[in-house]
Amino acid sequence: MGIDNASRVYLCGDDFEEHNIGDALGSGLDGWSGNGSGFSVASDGGNKVLQALNSQEIVHAGNLNWTNYTLALDVRVPGPESEE
Repeated sequence: MGIDNASRVYLCGDDFEEHNIGDALGSGLDGWSGNGSGFSVASDGGNKVLQALNSQEIVHAGNLNWTNYTLALDVRVPGPESEE
């Protein structure tokens, strides 16, 4: 059973490539909101990513009243040997 991508409607999405390294919530990350300024755009292997500065942050994009949606994302959690 395949997924019919042609029938999907994307209301919200971001690969962060149009943002500048260091852009943070409230200063450059248009469309994103959160409970603080603990997120910023960072470089990760040549890709731009949204980086949490601590584990207590909450971030969201889109409309909080949406009730029927699918979320797809890639997550990397740095291990203890990481320099981050």
